[in-house]
Amino acid sequence: MNTSSLQESRIEWVDTAKLIGIYLVILGHLPLKNIFATNFIFTFHMPLFFFLSGFVEKHRSVKETAIRSTKNLLVPYICYYLVTYLWWFAVSFMRHPELFERNVTDGFVKPMLGMLNACGFDTDYSFMANVPLWFLVSLFWCRIMNALSNKNPKILKPIFIIICLIISITLWKTNRFLPFSFGASCMAFPIYWLGSFLKDKKVLRNQTVLAKSIMLILGVCVTVLATILNGQINMNGIVYGRNPFLF
Repeated sequence: MNTSSLQESRIEWVDTAKLIGIYLVILGHLPLKNIFATNFIFTFHMPLFFFLSGFVEKHRSVKETAIRSTKNLLVPYICYYLVTYLWWFAVSFMRHPELFERNVTDGFVKPMLGMLNACGFDTDYSFMANVPLWFLVSLFWCRIMNALSNKNPKILKPIFIIICLIISITLWKTNRFLPFSFGASCMAFPIYWLGSFLKDKKVLRNQTVLAKSIMLILGVCVTVLATILNGQINMNGIVYGRNPFLF
């Protein structure tokens, strides 16, 4: 694809939203003293990425989606993880004996199990050397579920969404998780679907400046209200806050 055709395929406001989201991810993981500011960011920054991913996703077969997603998401996941594992081993493991046992289990086995587990948190048997990479695996499952449900969207889409909600809320209530970030994917899929749905309906196209301004103001107000009422959410840890309906 040449440069001109690549530029024409880009959606400017989506790229801008992703850029803002990346800054918010960094800001949200800083030790901010203002708890409300952190909760406000967590209320929408990861849902934003799943929404945008659904918005730009094209309708492809399950086979094509699996092949492309493996190439574009899972392969980079493994490569980035292994590179950052070496960094973690040199900077964290070797320099902080107070945090890790000097054995093969802590230095190699647990981080490798963390890569296979693909969840952005540590467990009793695994350690995640690069936490943010969980998003790539979770997005992989969202794409697969979306492609599967596209076979009969009127019937399968609602079924997939209901099943995902049941699984994720159950995990949240029981304080459990599923490996390979599948639980987080269940929490994210309804938002991913919403982005795809609005794109198909062309709801967000050709809006006037006034309409965009109104949507922005309403969006900020709703997000602030949700932050106050629902507290902090965490898609990685499958945390809905105080109420999944508010989420």
